[in-house]
Amino acid sequence: MPAQAEIAAVESRASCIHDAAAVEDALNRMAGAITAKLGQSDPVLLCVMHGGLIATSEPALRL
Repeated sequence: MPAQAEIAAVESRASCIHDAAAVEDALNRMAGAITAKLGQSDPVLLCVMHGGLIATSEPALRL
């Protein structure tokens, strides 16, 4: 199946679980919790590359 056709097929079956605002709120809460727990330390963040890049990088930008 060509890439465009596969993308269209996945899009036609997909549904939105959370909107962008809800995701932003969750990322802000994650960053706040990390900051509260680690304070002024200099944490090392490790990312699992199967879906974890955004969940690692976005809160890190907010620390």
